[in-house]
Amino acid sequence: MKAVTTQAQKLFRWRNFLIFSLILFFSQVRSILPESLSEKKEAENKQLTVKIIQPWPALERFSTTKAGEAGPAGFLLEVRWPMEWDKGTFAFLVNGKRVPFRQGGGGFGSGFYEDSYYVYAGEPGKKIVEVIFTSEKMKARCQAQAEFSSTGGLVVLDLVEGELLDRPQPLKFLSWLFNHQRVLVNGLEQSLTREEISSGLQLLTCQPEFKPGLNQITFSGVDYQGNLKEFSLNLFYAEDRKVKIGDIFSLKFDCHDTKSYSHYLVVEGQALVRLEKKEPDNKYLIFKLDKDNFFAYEFVCQEFLKAVSPGQATVKLVRSWWRGGDEVLKEVNFLVQER
Repeated sequence: MKAVTTQAQKLFRWRNFLIFSLILFFSQVRSILPESLSEKKEAENKQLTVKIIQPWPALERFSTTKAGEAGPAGFLLEVRWPMEWDKGTFAFLVNGKRVPFRQGGGGFGSGFYEDSYYVYAGEPGKKIVEVIFTSEKMKARCQAQAEFSSTGGLVVLDLVEGELLDRPQPLKFLSWLFNHQRVLVNGLEQSLTREEISSGLQLLTCQPEFKPGLNQITFSGVDYQGNLKEFSLNLFYAEDRKVKIGDIFSLKFDCHDTKSYSHYLVVEGQALVRLEKKEPDNKYLIFKLDKDNFFAYEFVCQEFLKAVSPGQATVKLVRSWWRGGDEVLKEVNFLVQER
């Protein structure tokens, strides 16, 4: 009887030990599991990522203008990385080939930096964009995939309709995914110099002989879908800004207004008058190459002037400060002559 009791006591102790061990094990697992998942999630979040990839430029309203036609030339990317990596440098590859890029705006929040970048995409099709980040603390890579679709673009650079030119200057055009480009000035075909900027992107330049007064610029090309596109732009040539009564021309100027100031033109003298605007908004879309030879665009203001009487006139670009006071940024003189 005593042996049976001892055996029962041993089994009881072993059962309690096993129960205690299981309780301890599961309590440790439950305490460890959330922390492990949290650490894993945190590690996954501390990555270089592409939040947005979309066609660029997206100018549906202005895809066809006096300045030409501008379909997408590449992608806009919004890139995100942890602030603890610090600021660094970027490189971009499209389908394994390094491409030029331009940085846009940026910001930060919730422990991350976010910057936007513009990259050329080449010909339409499926694209794999690889982003390479390098800082003193970290080197990282990530990829994003997107389908690139575009009929291409052919645009004149830096000019607006009717703009006055006061000295000879070359005409420049940017072409992507277009072929068989031609430029005519007053009906005369121009010899084009071609410079490859990126795969499928060309800078076209010619040096025309302008005649005094109005000059018609016609430029054309075949887009990526095989359609012939033709555009025209008028420019006004007046060497040394000498014009004749009846001449009409335009001037462009920076009108990037802020909360602190705005811009406007002042015409002094009786020889020139400002024409009434056909549209309430006198902003004009122009295309250009930035200081790094990368495609860009911006809105400028445009005013049309008419020569009405002999004499001199001065046109001033004025910055008006909201707190009071005006600042003359630029002034040009004109001489109006009898026709």
